[in-house]
Formats: sequence, structure tokens, C-alpha cells
Amino acid sequence: MLVGISLIPRLINLDQSLLDIQPFRQTQTAMTVWMFLKEGVDLFNYQTPIFGPPFYAPFEFPLYQYSAYLIYRLGFTDIEVAARITTIVFYVLTCWMLIKLTYLIFNSKKITFFALLHFCFIPFSMNWSRAVTIEYCALFFCLLMLYYFIRLRSSNSLKFLHFFFGALLACLAYSIKLTTAYPYVIIVLLLLFSDLIGQLKSMDKTSSLFRYFHEFWPLITKGILFIILPFFVMYLWVRHTDLLKMESAFSYVTTSSSLKDWNFGTWDDKLSWNNWMVIFNRINNSLLPFVLAIPLIVYFTRESVQHFRKYVFLLLLLPLVTIATFFNLYYQHDYYLAALMPFFSILFALSILAFVEFLWVPFFRKNHKIYTLFMAAGLVLLFYTFVNDDSNNEYYRYLNSTNQQSDYEQYVLGQAIAKTTKPDELVIVTDFEWSSEVLYSAKRKGLMWTAGNELEINRFRSDLHKTPYACIVSRNPDRYPKLLSEFSVKQKFKRGPFYFFMLN
Repeated sequence: MLVGISLIPRLINLDQSLLDIQPFRQTQTAMTVWMFLKEGVDLFNYQTPIFGPPFYAPFEFPLYQYSAYLIYRLGFTDIEVAARITTIVFYVLTCWMLIKLTYLIFNSKKITFFALLHFCFIPFSMNWSRAVTIEYCALFFCLLMLYYFIRLRSSNSLKFLHFFFGALLACLAYSIKLTTAYPYVIIVLLLLFSDLIGQLKSMDKTSSLFRYFHEFWPLITKGILFIILPFFVMYLWVRHTDLLKMESAFSYVTTSSSLKDWNFGTWDDKLSWNNWMVIFNRINNSLLPFVLAIPLIVYFTRESVQHFRKYVFLLLLLPLVTIATFFNLYYQHDYYLAALMPFFSILFALSILAFVEFLWVPFFRKNHKIYTLFMAAGLVLLFYTFVNDDSNNEYYRYLNSTNQQSDYEQYVLGQAIAKTTKPDELVIVTDFEWSSEVLYSAKRKGLMWTAGNELEINRFRSDLHKTPYACIVSRNPDRYPKLLSEFSVKQKFKRGPFYFFMLN
């Protein structure tokens, strides 16, 4: 019921443009869907046409993009609407997995209910669970992998299909987005380690080597299928994508080795308290007010809830470990926190139970359901008084959106390019770094020329002249004299603030 109610606000203004939040990431994702529709589906060699021919710059395994493509084929005429519906479908599936997983671990309807309440209705979730990004697709497969592993771990009747399906889920979770899978992989590792310690303690020390192997074989198999094999598949995927990116001097900068500092951050970044405060404020304002942790910590020092302590410890520790590992990504982008939403939602639920215990009064001892509802309403209101107004305002902007794009510079430029060039012509665009908004809005393939390219033009000269570009578009052509000197310009004119150089 909660999930059904939560769909109502998410289905408003589905035709909202992708320029609302993180337009770079949304248009980059939608661009792959557009290329599937334009040139056919190729899951292993898909194009992101902003780095020039051969236009390869793959990152994640494009299961989300392919799903959006399939939904578009059902009869939609708008990529953005089909992609937003795709995200909402994965959001619903993720809610389903959160319910199953939370109840499996805690065996508590109250914890499950309040975790789902938080997961469905905080503004952060409402924003990103309808954005054109892969976050909820990746999160769904991570939760499904973890749920299946826990069920498989406690099962006495294991068949080949069980292991095959588990390995397939793990490979998808790792390959769609490892930064999302990371904390859930750690959980699997900890559970495997716990099982190993338990079996070692129960084994007879005089047992033969064959006996040891026989006893540990199911555990070894799970480790291979849920850890080693998925990591190997993910390595092959990353290696494959790197080789594709190396085919162009322009996309070489997006290889895994080139992006190492961007993904993980430097030690100076990680040791800066000010940087951590940026992330902590983001969590406090948008996901979980830290004030709720006070009763939670005190409550779980009691012996009566000793069996929950390890869960609380992991729920607090794993988000910190994940953020510390991929520090720069979490520092630069708020949407990466979507990977940690289940942790914060369960912490929210446990915090509510802690408040209920603290504020227990005699009147409600005989009216436990009334008390729970009363406390839930009060605590939800308390939560919304602590969340950042910016997050709420983002959602209200969805509700009141008129879908106007005339003031967004990249969209304006994209429309100008679409009017000036033919659909099959290639263009070079300056001033907007790796922006995918311009070429996606224009529905054109091309090259985003950066200031770094201009400084090192000798590296790129060969690739530039391999391609018959139709025009160069620049807002500040004086900054790119080297680029312009490489081509013969047959016509120059201005559209608004942008200069168009038509090439021979």
C-alpha cells in the first residue's frame, strides 16, 4: 500500500525534461537509449557520441538503458518518459526487495514498515527514483543478490540452478555499478567469513583432508560464485570498456586508470575534515538527521536488544567504509548516496523503535497500535523539520514544472545545432567540457572539445582529421585558435551567443 501511494507523486510531470537535476548524468544515460533506437542495440559496444568516432565510452553494463529501450518500444514517442517509467519500475522492484530483505533479517513488521516509509517518502528518494539514471536499477540487483545469498546460505537443498542464478545476479550487480554493489559485497564477504569461522569451530580437528574439503565445499562454491566469479566478470567488463575507449585519443581520458583519482579521491581529499562535513551535511539534511542516532545508540546498549547490535554496527559502519573508498564520487555527487538508502532507511526504522521505547507511557500500554501510529506520525513530522529545504524544493519544482527549457544554455545550443545541421552530420562543440546535454538536445553525434584538448592539440590532430566534421560551434572562439586553424571554414555566422563555423 505504501509503495502504491508513493507512486502518485512520482507519476506527475513524467515529460519533465532531463535538465532538472544532474542534467549531465541524465542526458548521458538517455543518450545510450537514443543510440539503441537510432543504430540498434549493442550491449557490449554501445556508443556515447560525445568523444568523436568511434564514439565508444562505455562505463556501466547498460541493462537500465536496454530496459528503457524496451519500454519505449511498447509505444512511447518520448525517450524521457520511457526512461522515467523505467526508473519507477526499478524503484518499485527495489521497494519489494527492501521489504523482503528487511523482514528476512529482522523478522519484524514494524522495522520493515518504517524502513519502507522512509525509503518511499523522503524527498531525496522522490527525486532520484524518477530520474533517468541507473541508480535504482543497480540497487535492485544488489538487494536481490544479497537476499538470494542469505536464502541460499540457510538452505539445505542446493541445486545447480540455485548457484547459477545466484552467480548471474552477482555478475549483474557488480557489472551494472560496482560503486553501488560495494557495501553489499562486503556483507556477503562478512557472512562467508562468519560461516567459515563457525564451521572451523565445529569441525573435528582429527578429520582427514578429504573430510575437510567435503565439509567446506558448499562454502567454497558460494565464495567462488558470489565473489570470485563476479569480480572476474567485472574485471573483463572494465578491461573491455577500456580497450574500446583507447580506440580514440579523446575517450582515452575516461579509462579506469585515468579516472582513478576521480573515483577514489586522493588521501588529501579523504583526510580533509571540511570535505567530510560536506558529505555529512548532505546525509543529515537529505537522508537521516543525526539527532535520530542519539536514542538509537543509547537504546542498543541494553541487553534486551543485544541480538540487534551487530546489525546497527554494520548499518553505521558500511556507509562510512563505502564513502571513504569512493570518496571523491560521494563528495562530488549527491546521487551516489542512493546506494546507501537501504542502510539509512533501516536506521530510521530502528530509531523510531528507540524513540517509542524512550517515550513509553502507561496510557498506551493497552493501546499499543494507537501509540505506534501516534509516534510514527510525530516522528515523520520531526524528520521533515530536519531535512534540508533544498531537497523539498527540488520536489516541489517537479510538481509545479512547466517544462520550460529556454533559459538553459546547453539546451538552447542543442536546438540551434539541430536547426543548422543535418541528422547525420557530425559537429564539434567547445566551452562545455564533456557535457552530454548539448549533443543529446541536438540529437547529433560529435565531439565535445575541451580546454585540455586545446592545450594538447598535437595529441589529437590525427583523430581530428580522420573525421569529416560538418561544423564547429563555439561561444568563445577566441579561446580555441588551434582548433579553428586545423580546418578550412567556408561560412561563419552567429545564432544568439554562439558562433557557427561551417567546414568544407
